[in-house]
Amino acid sequence: MEQRTLDINVISAKDLKDVNIFSKMDVYAVVSISGDSQLPKQKTRTHVDREGGTNPTWNFPAKFTIYETPAQQNRLNLVFKLRCDRALGDKDIGRGKADQPVTAYPAPPPPMVGPSSAPYGGLGPYPTAPPPPQPVAGYAYPPPHPGIKMRPLDETETDAVFRKLYSFTGHNLKNIVENPSHEGPDPSPGRYCFRLHKNKVYYVSESLVKRATNISRKNLASLGTCIGKFTHGGNFHLTIQALNLLAANAKHKVWLKPTSEMSFLYGNHVLKGGLGRITDSISKNDGVVVFSMSDVPLGFGSAARSTQDCRKLDPNGIVVHHQADIGEYLRMEDEL
Repeated sequence: MEQRTLDINVISAKDLKDVNIFSKMDVYAVVSISGDSQLPKQKTRTHVDREGGTNPTWNFPAKFTIYETPAQQNRLNLVFKLRCDRALGDKDIGRGKADQPVTAYPAPPPPMVGPSSAPYGGLGPYPTAPPPPQPVAGYAYPPPHPGIKMRPLDETETDAVFRKLYSFTGHNLKNIVENPSHEGPDPSPGRYCFRLHKNKVYYVSESLVKRATNISRKNLASLGTCIGKFTHGGNFHLTIQALNLLAANAKHKVWLKPTSEMSFLYGNHVLKGGLGRITDSISKNDGVVVFSMSDVPLGFGSAARSTQDCRKLDPNGIVVHHQADIGEYLRMEDEL
């Protein structure tokens, strides 16, 4: 059966549904071909457009190998999936097929259909026979190493991580999600993302994630910053490694007197008698980052009482329930 090469150019999309809450969408397209079980699975993806939002543009060239017989029988279809690149895990925007099947043309095909009639308002390249496409910036990622199980968070996991971080940072969570990364060879800044490996959640640059796909799961010990882990019951808990991330974006803070620092670093709760300062507007159960009086982050916990209630509290009353402290790097070295 004769093979042919299919050259396409993924141009753009228009008027997409916005699936982001805080920021403009960063969109890429995944292109595959279906309709012939004898062909190996072929898939490629465009680069991420970080400027276009709901109207992304790629001008991304791609090649597929097809058999002439199924193409002549109009059995082949180009399938497009649009995805939003997000730090908390990429999200599907939509998918569809080109509105005409792939055909093995004996002569140059008719001109490409314009944006108004293509799927997704412009994401609709068709087989053409122009000069070879010029290379553009973009990626066609290889499949991950077969042994690796690192993956983006699913919707339920994302919600659990988001809620926990939000209790400490409030709307400053946006700074964590949109934090630019300058790692890797690409001169333009990348992004940080969240990845699940085993039961631990890592905050890691996209550049490092790509390099980690070359390491098998059994050999991958850690990547980026481990910020927490999921229990067997599905609950998410922040760990002490998340302290720097929380401290830089904390909404609720308390400062300890020097005489009370050691008690906290041994895993004890914060008492009113050891409290040096406290931010306003803390409510009960809010996430609180604990600092020394010289602004060194010591750990974090949850508010036992509101700011107003703390001011009239007995000196032995608990202000912050302990959750994690930097003393764990010595006390629990083997577990971290």
